[in-house]
Amino acid sequence: RLAHEQRRTEANCDVSYKFLIFKENQHEIFEACKLAKSLGVNTFHARPASYAHQGMKEKIENPYNMQLIEEQFKQCRELEDDNFSVYLVVHKFNPDFSTKRNFTQCWTGPICIQLCADGNVYNCPDSRHLEEFKLGSHYPDPNEILNIWGSKKHYDLVFDKACKICDWRCTFGHYNKQFEDLFVNGKDNLCRNFV
Repeated sequence: RLAHEQRRTEANCDVSYKFLIFKENQHEIFEACKLAKSLGVNTFHARPASYAHQGMKEKIENPYNMQLIEEQFKQCRELEDDNFSVYLVVHKFNPDFSTKRNFTQCWTGPICIQLCADGNVYNCPDSRHLEEFKLGSHYPDPNEILNIWGSKKHYDLVFDKACKICDWRCTFGHYNKQFEDLFVNGKDNLCRNFV
């Protein structure tokens, strides 16, 4: 009904079908993509679940049948047309969907504050469930943020403790890699000196 209403009203928005790949449903990707297209949605997004990410009770190393998944990805791509696009969100993972770590330091965590509904301030979006990554509380006094953010505790967490204990898929991994390439390794891929 949502896809139908979007077309009927010519609304300037996309209706998407998102599919999170687990070991239990990895054989259903193409069927889900066909269903998405038949429903009339604009886009189909598929990405693997990270078994080394927040909230997962146990770490499971590579539970995926990569050949099966790649075949289905190819089939999904064949369904694309002017009205239906497929997005395979795999850039935060290695080819086998294991955690990608192509940087040595959390460079971007300090530029994106995590103020959570539980009243606490955390180091980054991926650590907002862990007590050791809690920096303090913004509730009931939001002015406490000024004492927390940029403090010695914050600095020590980002540049010492965090990288030693963080081993899950990083939301900011791509940015960490860009920062490291530019500011540490001197690779100017961002062309900041193009003038």
